[in-house]
Amino acid sequence: MQKYKYHTYYEYIQVQYDTNLPRIPWTLEKAPIRADDIKNIKSVFKGNRCLCLGCRHDAEVNDFLKNGFEATGIDILPTENQIMGDINKLENYFENNSFDIGYSCHSLEHTYDPNHFLKTVRNICKEGLYLVIPIRTEPDIEEPIFYEIMRSKQLQDINELNEGLGDFTLVGNWVRDDPTLPSGAEMAFALLWR
Repeated sequence: MQKYKYHTYYEYIQVQYDTNLPRIPWTLEKAPIRADDIKNIKSVFKGNRCLCLGCRHDAEVNDFLKNGFEATGIDILPTENQIMGDINKLENYFENNSFDIGYSCHSLEHTYDPNHFLKTVRNICKEGLYLVIPIRTEPDIEEPIFYEIMRSKQLQDINELNEGLGDFTLVGNWVRDDPTLPSGAEMAFALLWR
């Protein structure tokens, strides 16, 4: 794992604001991809209380609501139906086992401390996590971490997440086409806690 070197936490947060404001409309464009995610989630998870992590726009939360989920979103750039909050400090907003499933689409790579983020998600979401990670050749400036899995379609790379997640069962994985990405591709993983 590699990290960008930020001098302060404020500098990191400022980069997140500045680089992600222009990307908010992309969330609307991802409705067809998200429909596949929701179908995959329903095929492997039992619960319906979903936490959308770093969701940028109500469109993500609304898609889950329309499909029978009790969905809550959290983002530092919230829209009307989300909680304004820092996904690096989820423990300040939610108690353990508040949700069944976490939905993290292009948010892990933006976290300040990915292992802390994953441990907190595990505490808050009692069943598991649906994780979408872009495939990149290089990290973007707003992505302080860079997993090998972001460069590779090799499934064994998911084991790099063990430090943060502890034991889990990989119950599904999908390669997704995403025209908003330079590589045009990303990986989705359904992780069930043991």
